[in-house]
Amino acid sequence: MRSIITLLLLCLSVSACKQQNGHKKEADPLAACYALAPLSGHKSAPAPGDWLYEHPGETGQSIERYMRSGFLRTDTVRRTLYIVKIGDFDTAGRRMLDIVSSYLSLYFLMPVDTIASVPFAAIPVQQQRQHQGYRQINSKYVLDSLLPGLKPADAFALIAFTARDLYPDAAWNYVFGQASLSAGVGVWSVARLGDYNASAEDFKHTLLRTMKVASHETAHMLGMHHCIRYRCNVNGSNSLQESDGQPVWLCWQCLAKLCYHRNAHPLEHLEGLYAFHSRMGLDTAAVIYYKKAVDILRKQS
Repeated sequence: MRSIITLLLLCLSVSACKQQNGHKKEADPLAACYALAPLSGHKSAPAPGDWLYEHPGETGQSIERYMRSGFLRTDTVRRTLYIVKIGDFDTAGRRMLDIVSSYLSLYFLMPVDTIASVPFAAIPVQQQRQHQGYRQINSKYVLDSLLPGLKPADAFALIAFTARDLYPDAAWNYVFGQASLSAGVGVWSVARLGDYNASAEDFKHTLLRTMKVASHETAHMLGMHHCIRYRCNVNGSNSLQESDGQPVWLCWQCLAKLCYHRNAHPLEHLEGLYAFHSRMGLDTAAVIYYKKAVDILRKQS
């Protein structure tokens, strides 16, 4: 493992110590990510029905492989993550989207904005179906045909948010979301995540699930593959139960990928999310994790 970190130290382009947010930063933020390795629990063996059980061909993505992958980068112009609604949302749904927008900005350390919504009528009938009691939209159509033409000139990526259920092709029952690893487009659905209008607690529960799916799909747009080694927000999910059992945070390796992509120190990400989860009170485990992570890195500052 130490040899991996040594290689990363040689590869990382950032070589000078920085002063950011009042903290003395290390020359290499990836070394700081490695300090969080004790907090990253290993995944247990997949059971029948789990994502990795059903997709045994997934081999994961090392940090070195990620760094060599030619992932989509921000630049001085294309630096904003945009969100577009497909269909209308009620007041609670719009509030949820506002919260998730703020969350994604903290998570991925980039500006987040919205563009005008797309009506359901804009989705061709042949790209929809009725299945398992849901009216569904073909997510591949959204990624390949709808979103590319909607991306603003200053967009790093564009992700769609919808209350309609999603399916990628006829062989699948549904997906929570889907994203391109190279085209900078993604989509996620709240259809199977809960009834956010049922009660205040249902709103919070659905919101937490929505945050997980939105950040998972956005991680894909940064070029991250599914994490197969640690318990991590970038783990694949084959069911709502499996998704609920996964954390909202990134394991140390996926956090290192994020920091490399954003040319940032992990404390920027961790402190923002610790404050967010402490304020929102959605996930006690997240508050505990982020506090531990922040404390570890602050002691190194």
